[in-house]
Amino acid sequence: MRCRTNKTTGTTAIQLLCLFMVFFLFFVNFSWAVPKPLYGLCYGPFREGQSPETGVFPTLAQIQEDLEILKDTVRSIRTYGNDNILFQIPQLCESYQLECYVGSWVSDDAEWNQGVIHRLIQVAEADYSGTRALLVGNEYLLWRAFHYETTLIDLITQLKAEVELPVSTAEPYHIWLEHPNLAAVVDFIGAHILSLIHISEPTRPY
Repeated sequence: MRCRTNKTTGTTAIQLLCLFMVFFLFFVNFSWAVPKPLYGLCYGPFREGQSPETGVFPTLAQIQEDLEILKDTVRSIRTYGNDNILFQIPQLCESYQLECYVGSWVSDDAEWNQGVIHRLIQVAEADYSGTRALLVGNEYLLWRAFHYETTLIDLITQLKAEVELPVSTAEPYHIWLEHPNLAAVVDFIGAHILSLIHISEPTRPY
């Protein structure tokens, strides 16, 4: 005996299913499931005519304008410096509910570097809710001889002794491979992966 399906009933069921799907797609709030488009990005607030080398820094209003845009696009930012008005970025991130990986610029000037470490300690002590980690320098070893590794390791070790936040530095990833002693003292690896540059260097061990 064959079971006969009522065509009208089947059509109605499909229509109801379609209506349910439309309701689900358009009226259910997906904010819990859909993340921001980007996990994070590296943020430098300098605009045309501004540069840390000339001492012309962005205004507070310009940085706030940037963060207002970024807060709906990314979960976190990583900065490059902590002098001048850049020092205020971790605190501003708290207001915009952004995570901040606080960067800094170290040089061959020992006095400057101590100022960098002091400001990073100040950020850690402020205990901003969005501050996730501290970075000592940016590509410091990329343009220097191997023995400068000691300078960077000493600065990282000094900072780690004073703060509880994770501490690292930022270098292209072949630098990490060439400096295992550096990798051993940081809390995580901050690696720059620049595919359009590195692809033309097949002799590198990566």
